[in-house]
Amino acid sequence: MSKLKVILLDDEMLIRKLIRMKMNTDELGLEIVGEFSNARSALQEIEELQPDIILSDICMPEMDGLSFGEECTRILPGVKIIVITGYNDFEYARRSLQVGVFDYLMKPVQSAELNKTLEKAIAQIELEREQQREQRELKDAVEKGLPVLRRSYINQLLLSDFPVYDMENSLIQYGIKINRDADSRLCIGLIAIQESFLTPDVVNEIHTEIENFFRGDDYVNIILDVWGRIVIISEESEVCFRECFELLLQDINKKYNYHINTGLSNEFPGWKEVRPAYLSALDDMQRNHENRETDRLSAHRNLTCVQGKDMKWTLPITFMKKNQQEEAAAEVENMMFSQFSDEDALPKVKDCVMADIESLCREAELTDNIEQYCDMVASCRLQSDIRRCIRFQVMEMTLLIGKEAATEKGRLMLEIVAYIKNNLHQPTLGMGDLSEVFCCSSSHLSRLFKQYMGRTYSDYLSELRLWKMLSLMANDREMLDRDIGEKIGILDAHYLSIWFRKMTGCSVTEYRKIDV
Repeated sequence: MSKLKVILLDDEMLIRKLIRMKMNTDELGLEIVGEFSNARSALQEIEELQPDIILSDICMPEMDGLSFGEECTRILPGVKIIVITGYNDFEYARRSLQVGVFDYLMKPVQSAELNKTLEKAIAQIELEREQQREQRELKDAVEKGLPVLRRSYINQLLLSDFPVYDMENSLIQYGIKINRDADSRLCIGLIAIQESFLTPDVVNEIHTEIENFFRGDDYVNIILDVWGRIVIISEESEVCFRECFELLLQDINKKYNYHINTGLSNEFPGWKEVRPAYLSALDDMQRNHENRETDRLSAHRNLTCVQGKDMKWTLPITFMKKNQQEEAAAEVENMMFSQFSDEDALPKVKDCVMADIESLCREAELTDNIEQYCDMVASCRLQSDIRRCIRFQVMEMTLLIGKEAATEKGRLMLEIVAYIKNNLHQPTLGMGDLSEVFCCSSSHLSRLFKQYMGRTYSDYLSELRLWKMLSLMANDREMLDRDIGEKIGILDAHYLSIWFRKMTGCSVTEYRKIDV
């Protein structure tokens, strides 16, 4: 334990000196950090010095020791004040206790009595600090256990058919903020991951992703229900939870290749309706599951009844037309690459994939895109790049033929994509530039990219620049890096090198040396 700090306060210097000489500072673990001749000076320094013990005369000009003690305990509630007085008066003793004085000594002060009183003050300080430490540990333990208790209580609300008494106070007790805005509505989103039955860790992985997505939203709570489904409870008043939920699913589907079932409830008045909201989300999840199965069975039946078409693309094209780009990308990737292994020669993989791309584009009535998409595949030097390329192309196909393509926002998105491709060489192609060109806010553009492209604008721009750079490198092996940079809008050669390594995992030189 570090030394406790002491200050001495007496208007007579000799008395201060005598007290200092009588104190067993080393033996008691004390350090005198200040001496003062009047209370005003002491009060000006007390917050900076932070004394643990104050030895103060009771009779001083301007302010007596008891008034000083009262002011000290207001500033430093834990300080121990020992008053030294020449008055043997009960009234002084009574007043000293009222203002929080720890003890008082009679003049002349005896060494033994002084040090014994100091020992008592030290013991009291140590006791109080130990109690404070125990209280902090208890508080920390409660805070660590609070998420478990909160999850248990919310599950009780979700599962109980009976009215729950004193719900509001209980929610507050478990650290849940209640939105008292008259416009607030409670809505629940459910996410169930099929792979969780075999690998439970995937739930924690997605759970963390969702917490990061909603970080800073005071009225969003995320728990696991008793069946391991992720439950997102929102009580926002200004934010459209349905839109946020869709963007969240796009992020998850982009980052993880899991089979996910989802459900979204209708809006309800508040926490008292949390169980009906939960049941509404479960019903929606069941409907979504049945609809997916119907789509799959319908596509399978079409394989046998439609002639003159390459019907293996029916299901992914159905997904694209419904704006389900992640499902479409997963289906196309599985169909194209299930026939290959990682050891297969890259030329063979490219030839087969380009043949499939041509077939898919014809069935999707996107024949104008065949040459462009095949060139992108031809420029890849790793099978992993080809997979990435296909997912990018499916995302773009979904924008072109999806049900949203004819809407106002869909048409705007198509115009934005065309503009970006035509101006890819421009170094200033940021979100602010697009906002000016298309007369809409950056936040609106950001939402459009999340909704239609399944990624942020900067991610989409980097992808476009990457495919353009790979194509330039494939068509002209001697083209210098700086010339390539000028054509894709990255003029800084050093940054180009860093950016390319981030995108591909290897340097430009290393990528050029990969055999194709």
